[in-house]
Amino acid sequence: MTIYELNDIDLFDYQLKNIKKDFIATQQNTIDRDVDFVELIEKLEHLNSKEIKEEVVAFEQKHLNNNQTESDIINYNNWLRGKIKGGTK
Repeated sequence: MTIYELNDIDLFDYQLKNIKKDFIATQQNTIDRDVDFVELIEKLEHLNSKEIKEEVVAFEQKHLNNNQTESDIINYNNWLRGKIKGGTK
């Protein structure tokens, strides 16, 4: 996420591919939320503000009953809400 914030798109794309490979190798149901988050981050560079807001709301709704939010090192929901408020482009 730091690389995304720094707007280093080439490094971001490289790191994203590596993360996706790791997730594919793991293929556990317990990481569905993490996989969805990575997929959402991947979309951010191609979406406008309205589309980002819709995707963030959909992500939060899908994972509404997920207890991981409390134990996240980086709170996905808060970070994504920051993208809605501050914009990404």
